[in-house]
Amino acid sequence: MGCKKYIVCPSDRGGWIAKIENREAGPYVSRDLALQIAVSEAGQIHTPGQPICIVVEDARGEVSAARCICLLFEQYLAARTA
Repeated sequence: MGCKKYIVCPSDRGGWIAKIENREAGPYVSRDLALQIAVSEAGQIHTPGQPICIVVEDARGEVSAARCICLLFEQYLAARTA
């Protein structure tokens, strides 16, 4: 099973967007706000065993940062149920 990518990138309409598969949210006024939205939504759609990677791209589509947050979510969920 491949890692599901949640991409934060500049929008053609200005601002920043957060997109996963065929869904897109935004545009938002800043990259940080779009990143917060992406992390929040990734937490809502995460299921155990489904890898999710938050990817930040620049205007050329080049990756400037990427972080797999699957293990972080699983540890958080385990701590909440313990």
